Amino acid sequence: MGISNKKHSNEYNIIHLPKEQWQNQIIPTECQTESRLYKESCSQTCAWGVLIDEKLVAAIEAVPETTNRGLRINVLWVDVKYRKQGIGHSLIEVAKEWAKIERKQIIIAVPPSTTTIEFLKNEGFTSENFGNADLALEFGWKSPRKAWLTRSEVEIREERLEDYHEVERMLQKTFWNKFQKGADEHYLVHLLRNSAEYLPKLSRILLKDGEIIGAIFYSLAYVQDGDKQHDVLTFGPLGVSVDWRGCGVGELLLQETMQMATDAGYCGIIILGVPDYYPRLGFQTCDKFGITTEDGKNFDAFMGMELIPNGMKDIHGKFYQSPFLANLPQEETEEYNKLFPPLEKQYFPFQW
Repeated sequence: MGISNKKHSNEYNIIHLPKEQWQNQIIPTECQTESRLYKESCSQTCAWGVLIDEKLVAAIEAVPETTNRGLRINVLWVDVKYRKQGIGHSLIEVAKEWAKIERKQIIIAVPPSTTTIEFLKNEGFTSENFGNADLALEFGWKSPRKAWLTRSEVEIREERLEDYHEVERMLQKTFWNKFQKGADEHYLVHLLRNSAEYLPKLSRILLKDGEIIGAIFYSLAYVQDGDKQHDVLTFGPLGVSVDWRGCGVGELLLQETMQMATDAGYCGIIILGVPDYYPRLGFQTCDKFGITTEDGKNFDAFMGMELIPNGMKDIHGKFYQSPFLANLPQEETEEYNKLFPPLEKQYFPFQW
């Protein structure tokens, strides 16, 4: 099932435990009820653990809640021999990272023992009702939330040369492990700045008390309709610091830059984006405009928006953007990552 992943006495790698390999794996517990991995049938359940000499010595399993925008921990276990070495903390940190990536506000656990209760308290969990009144020992952790930001509280401006490294570090941390193991959005921005399609006059960064917490990067794209070529805008990445998600940063950047694009005379924007975010800002799937990807496809993440009434009414065909935006060589990204403090790659559900 794997190899030893011990680095040294107090450091262990947390690895993903795929369902096809670990379903029904028995987990020893301190209570009479037997626990197994992937016991529930939910397809979104995911587990991680630690292997020492190919033996599972610790595991955590969680599943997204549908009623309270949270994650529920079904299994949390560390073999007695390996307790008080930081493994439990590392497992909880993986769950917290998943919650932040998926914008889940709480993590819920039902402790099986008094030992687990004390451990969860030390990890910031509290005892209160988090969604199930029948569970008297339900514990939960709430993701720290900052207040919604207004335009007067932030600075939005064009990026400067001295901002480049900080912007890229923010983007790397923002997208790390979200869509893939690791991230390449920061390297994409590095390449985009030197491309002919880049539009720095529309691209903006957002600062709060001097800290860069958001950025949006625009470039020129086009829709090919036979022998006709129609210029359109695209943007990406649009990144918001993990600590400031859910505070309106993305909307502030979009509102300001889309108005700038409208004033500049652009007709519309076409993007590849998160389907549960952009539609509430006015974006529609591109099939509404008769526009497809360059290979003739349409899907929920392929969206567009008119900047002026009927701005894309007569624009039909296939959408094209700079090839490097979709095809970044992994070896180049890995080399560029060496310019930043290392981050740990991890598998999470919903990665592409």
